Amino acid sequence: MRESAPESTRNIPFTIELAISVPRGSSSDGTTVVLPFYNDPMNPITAKSEFEKFVSQSGVTIAALTPGVGIHLMLEFYEQIRADNCPIDQDGDMLLYQWGVYDWGEGAYFQIDITRQFIEAGLEGDDGMSQLSICFNFYPSDEFKQLEQGDRWCGSPAELSYFESYIKTNAAYIKVENANPTKLEVEYSKI
Repeated sequence: MRESAPESTRNIPFTIELAISVPRGSSSDGTTVVLPFYNDPMNPITAKSEFEKFVSQSGVTIAALTPGVGIHLMLEFYEQIRADNCPIDQDGDMLLYQWGVYDWGEGAYFQIDITRQFIEAGLEGDDGMSQLSICFNFYPSDEFKQLEQGDRWCGSPAELSYFESYIKTNAAYIKVENANPTKLEVEYSKI
């Protein structure tokens, strides 16, 4: 025979609270962004629109990105969203961080850039290669001209923590982390 609960504990209202953890990120300038979570891989050709949507859903606009926030979001985008048909174990989905003073025909700028490179399996040569990049351009002061140009690759999400640490201690990044760029470019292109 089943015992019933004592009269004093019957029909007591209660609330169950569920805690759902949402991935979050923050930049060193104190800006907190909510990072969306994705399960489906993206087609590399849609990388720019997917990244723009990712940025928008984080509560930030592309036009307001500083290098600190923009690079943080690109690293999160890389960590969370896999590229379809771009095998990581074959260098199909990698990140490149690069900086320096460059003149591409529009005058010299100090640039700090993070690029996601895609190489699609089964496509020959350059047909399978494309990239999504965010390039932050600054007028090249003497301070920037003293920095040597350079770059660093990240070959897989497993290397992301080390890669992020490298970026955050890089002299070029430290100089512009919270600065508003003179010009900002988000581009997707075939290589």
